[in-house]
Amino acid sequence: VVARRKDTLHYPGEPGDDHPSQAGNRKATEEFVPALNVFVNRFRADRPAEPVPPRDGKERPAGGGGPAAIDGFEGDAPEGTEGWQAFDEREGASLRIEPDDDVAGDGNRSLRLEVDVPKGSWATCILYYERPADRSKTAGLRFRLRASQAGFPFGVHVYCGAREEPACYHVELETPEEAVDGWADISLPWDRFRRVEWEEDAGSPCPPDRVVGVGIGMGAPEDSGLRGTLWLDDVAWIEGR
Repeated sequence: VVARRKDTLHYPGEPGDDHPSQAGNRKATEEFVPALNVFVNRFRADRPAEPVPPRDGKERPAGGGGPAAIDGFEGDAPEGTEGWQAFDEREGASLRIEPDDDVAGDGNRSLRLEVDVPKGSWATCILYYERPADRSKTAGLRFRLRASQAGFPFGVHVYCGAREEPACYHVELETPEEAVDGWADISLPWDRFRRVEWEEDAGSPCPPDRVVGVGIGMGAPEDSGLRGTLWLDDVAWIEGR
């Protein structure tokens, strides 16, 4: 504002009046609205994504379940983790993992695993925690499973000890018939998990007081590869022991 002339420098006004004229108002509006849109879009981009409401309309705690929940795949990575990660042995092995909005258990999404492992190779999908946690008050691990085919071999893994060099304990399974057309409920008590044969103390029981990760693994035999799709949902600890 020019004090003595009572006018605006950028938005023209009437003589003797500090307020913009009609022309000034139009100019201000034309410039303000685009600027406002810029800042609104920036604000929206910086906000975390809103959780997707469950299909049945029931509210659920963050993370897709209660205190025993590991991951229901409804939102961000579980607290204290970097999310599920895929690992494979060599070039030619492929494990693609991503949320699936079209196939879900109790909520709106599951985790889809597209597996293509050549003979003699392997791939794993692992959720690592930042530090080990005591799960000895739980009774084991449970999850829901769907599959593109029955009889597909896979292993359920629990990792214990230091994050840098964890010990792997596993249970070897095959996808059941009911997992092809619907969800199969899988429950594995701690006494099912044994140290893998390629590590020291093979066959020893799993110590659930220092759990640092859980995972799903696929190992192809030497004479044939593995190709198929798995869906994982509602991963949780079995409460009570």
